[in-house]
Amino acid sequence: MTYYLIQLFNNMISIHECTESQQSALKHMGEESQKFQYEAFWVWWKKKVEYQGEPATFIIITDKDTFDVPQDILIADVKSIDSLNNPFLHNIPTDYNLISKPDNIVLNSTLQEKTKTKVKKIPSNNNSLEDYFVKETTRLRS
Repeated sequence: MTYYLIQLFNNMISIHECTESQQSALKHMGEESQKFQYEAFWVWWKKKVEYQGEPATFIIITDKDTFDVPQDILIADVKSIDSLNNPFLHNIPTDYNLISKPDNIVLNSTLQEKTKTKVKKIPSNNNSLEDYFVKETTRLRS
């Protein structure tokens, strides 16, 4: 599933197109961020993604209280997003707002599930460097 991650701080905006495995910045004139002007930004975004009326999902991290998407952009009917591979969605400072379009998207993360699994113990023969790397590799795969 593709969604757009918008960051708006101090009237500067950047947007990333995100999938489960990767994210890429949508650059404006070679720059990842631009001064936020509502109308100009949305006209630019529609051109950049070649928007043809397909439903879109937005996650917004901002220092503003609200964030509006123009009414002519269809909002997808999405209930949750896997946020595991998106570093921007981890540890968001409390003074920033997290807004989603559609409203109330649940940000799933299998990272929590991975940290709950127990580490498998491998018996050590002689505390060698090889044993250490075998243990660490097994631990990281768990």
